[in-house]
Amino acid sequence: MFEQSSQYGQLGAEPWLEPLQSLLGAKDSPRWGPKEKALLRTLASHGVWTRQRLKDMGYSTDGLCICGDIDTIAHRAYECPVTRVFRETYGLSKALGEARRQQPQLQLWADALAPSSFLEMPPPSLAPRVTWNPRLASQFVGFGFGDGSGIHGASRDTLRCGWAVVSSQFLGGQIVITAEVSGLCVGPLQEVNYAELFALYQYLSNAFSYDNEYTYYSDSSFVVNGWRKGQQACCSSWAIYCNLWQQNFDKALDLGIQSIRVFKVKAHRSIKTSLNMYDSLKILANCRADVLCKEAAAKHFANKLWYDKLKSQKQLVVENAKFLARVFCEHVDKFPREDFERIPPGPRAVPDASASQSGKHSFRALSRGGFRCILCLASSSDGRAATKCRQNVLELGHRIWTTGAVHFCAVCGAYSFGRLGLLSKPCPGRANTLHLTHARRWLHAGLHPLTGEELALPEPNFPELKPTQEDLEAAGPCIGELGADFEEELEQELCEQLGLV
Repeated sequence: MFEQSSQYGQLGAEPWLEPLQSLLGAKDSPRWGPKEKALLRTLASHGVWTRQRLKDMGYSTDGLCICGDIDTIAHRAYECPVTRVFRETYGLSKALGEARRQQPQLQLWADALAPSSFLEMPPPSLAPRVTWNPRLASQFVGFGFGDGSGIHGASRDTLRCGWAVVSSQFLGGQIVITAEVSGLCVGPLQEVNYAELFALYQYLSNAFSYDNEYTYYSDSSFVVNGWRKGQQACCSSWAIYCNLWQQNFDKALDLGIQSIRVFKVKAHRSIKTSLNMYDSLKILANCRADVLCKEAAAKHFANKLWYDKLKSQKQLVVENAKFLARVFCEHVDKFPREDFERIPPGPRAVPDASASQSGKHSFRALSRGGFRCILCLASSSDGRAATKCRQNVLELGHRIWTTGAVHFCAVCGAYSFGRLGLLSKPCPGRANTLHLTHARRWLHAGLHPLTGEELALPEPNFPELKPTQEDLEAAGPCIGELGADFEEELEQELCEQLGLV
């Protein structure tokens, strides 16, 4: 869909869908419910059919809004007097208003989509960078405390995670940290739960029994609940992080899984809430692990200025998407619902052997230079032609659109460049071949049907070449005959154009 739509192509990059997904997954509220979410999906997928769009596609409508102006998405969102009071009382931020004034051409203001710019951000580090505290032991003696954390969490693509493990015990009635280790998560998998689980793996890999037991504390419910479910539940192929879980249980079996205890500890507690010395040990050790894993996550290659800019951009995209969805809700509520009938293609011409062969061309100057006959589509550099005008494609039922160099029928997909091809035959009312179906989509997107190169955006019905009644009378009846096999004719035409015959 993104490749075939010219509107998506104007983004210049992959659409940034995460801000919209966060809105669609948000909890319903009086100002953001199912109706607003449905309209946001419709806007992002270009499913809003304004009256002007219906008119362009051949439906029986004048293309005007209920206020009398041309009905477009920009008009509904920012200009229609029907929603003026809502817009003036909505309260958009100054940053969003300034961005729209500076870059009014962005697709963001029409479909809530912005280009993704994550490629500019440095990728996650590929080196684990495991760091032990050299002043302490290189094995975990006592109670183990593991933690995982992330920074730059405004988006899943910007999140960078680290992990840490701390061991602590009582010596002489005092709380003593016996070992510390920290590191960062490597590769594209940057998730806090993964970091929490990797901390458990580091503890099991370097643990020393304390009173013939291994006691580990984690503030992650994912780790604690997973351990309690057991190896069979966590290591199945459909379980998340099943490979890392398997490595944890392999280490546990080597140590003696019956002697390992994994408990939950509450995160971010203050020492003032401690109930006793044992509770103080859990608070201090867990807080120390939290500090170390954040320091480890900061070792990823990242530009904080770029991240702050991206975070502000996401806020603007979310604010703009909410505004568009809400203002369209207001407009839909006040817009009368109507069903429009599609205007059928014009009558097909019946071949007439006695038709006059001496038609007169009706050349019109083109904005890009040169001339073209509005009846038979013949081109000329000086407004003169050696051949006679022999047909009128408008009477053949075609709805002609032009991209500048290529002319095509918006109904059947027949196109021409250099020669008329299937445009010289009556319009069948639909695309008869798979190639014509794809060609029609590509041409509507402003792309060449064979090479895929960019052309001018198409304009319907030759707005600069509107025929007059005198032109139609001078041309006389059209001639032409509908071929029996469109596939064979089109294949022959393409071979001739590509020089294969």
